[in-house]
Amino acid sequence: MIMLKISRRVRSCLVACLPVQLTEWADPIWRQSREIPQEFDQIMNLELHDRFHSKQGRSIVRWELGEASPSLVLFLKRHYVSGFWKGFLARFLPDRWFKSWTWCPSREEYENLQIAAQLQIPVPRLIAMAEKRGPGFALQGYLALEELAGMEPLHLVIPYAKKQLSADDFAIWKKRLIEEMVEVILKFHLQSYFHKDLYLCHFYLPLGHCSKRNPEFENQIRLIDFHRFNRHRLRFWWFLIKDLGQLWYSSQIEGIEDADRSYFWDRYRQAWEEKQIRNTRFRIRHKLRTKLLSLCRPWIRYRGQRYCRHNQK
Repeated sequence: MIMLKISRRVRSCLVACLPVQLTEWADPIWRQSREIPQEFDQIMNLELHDRFHSKQGRSIVRWELGEASPSLVLFLKRHYVSGFWKGFLARFLPDRWFKSWTWCPSREEYENLQIAAQLQIPVPRLIAMAEKRGPGFALQGYLALEELAGMEPLHLVIPYAKKQLSADDFAIWKKRLIEEMVEVILKFHLQSYFHKDLYLCHFYLPLGHCSKRNPEFENQIRLIDFHRFNRHRLRFWWFLIKDLGQLWYSSQIEGIEDADRSYFWDRYRQAWEEKQIRNTRFRIRHKLRTKLLSLCRPWIRYRGQRYCRHNQK
């Protein structure tokens, strides 16, 4: 009992000694808007209800700024609870010592989106980010992204396109979509980066492309949700199978058949080999990776089936 009281006193002394630290970044359009509160706590406590969803200490909500010209529509991600240990480590392992470690989920996704942009992965436009450390070991943050106007996730777009097009046109439409998806995915897979939430619902496409007989998908797809995005050189094959297994699982929707999944795999392997051949610096390693890739297909299917069984419980 005495030790417990001492530990509480030590903790309260530490909390009193630790100053509040605020890290912010914002696009000029964010700073110019009068509708956006200037204080961090005001933004965290804003009452917004459009497409509001919350779980596990975080929330996401749509926020329309009517005064902006042109009008700006955002999705605001707020993280209220990051856990004691993350807050503790954020205090005692500062960024200037461990630059690759970020403890706040909002800041982590912000940095991941910057890496994705450097890899030329099409992502939503960043508008603002803030991270607050304190009081004590509290760790909170928010991330504002521009809405993908006129775009919908692929798990909704594909069934809609099936209704709009004839059977032959829809088959061509799917092949072109798959080819562009492969291009996007290989931009990070070949660099040993993995999304780790690679579901169809995280790929966005303009609805206007659903009624075109000969669509051009180049630079039209957008990929979202980069909070788990990371580089894994040592566990490359584990996360490759995880990513493609998630994609296989999410493809169990109207409009996608086994032939489409086979075409995706063939196109993925073909594009993989073409891009690996261009890089002559690590030719032996790339040849080995290409050989190993051919062994992954049954494991990808198995991983996808595991996701199916897990979500049926």
